[in-house]
Amino acid sequence: KGPTWLKPGYVIGPRKYPLSQEYRDIQMQMDFADCVVAADPNNADFLFRTQAGSAEEKEAIGALMPSLPPCLPQGQQVQLDPALLRGLLGEGLWQAANNSVPAPADAPPSGH
Repeated sequence: KGPTWLKPGYVIGPRKYPLSQEYRDIQMQMDFADCVVAADPNNADFLFRTQAGSAEEKEAIGALMPSLPPCLPQGQQVQLDPALLRGLLGEGLWQAANNSVPAPADAPPSGH
């Protein structure tokens, strides 16, 4: 069915880090997860709903592969196992489901 929070014209609001402001590694992991979910919400949701080790999990990971590299900071490489990817995307899906808001209206051109 796809994620129920996904609505036309909505964007995912910014993440806040009240408990991990000083932990850049945590922020980078969550930013990565948020980016992947924003880039491919349907396949992120599909992965999260699959059974670990199943053919469906492998299919979902394969479908997500094109969305992963653009979400990594430049020059960064990661090695993700399916359990870690599932956990990160679960957090990203939670963020999206609880922080999706209507996209801001375009600002009028300057001088008006």
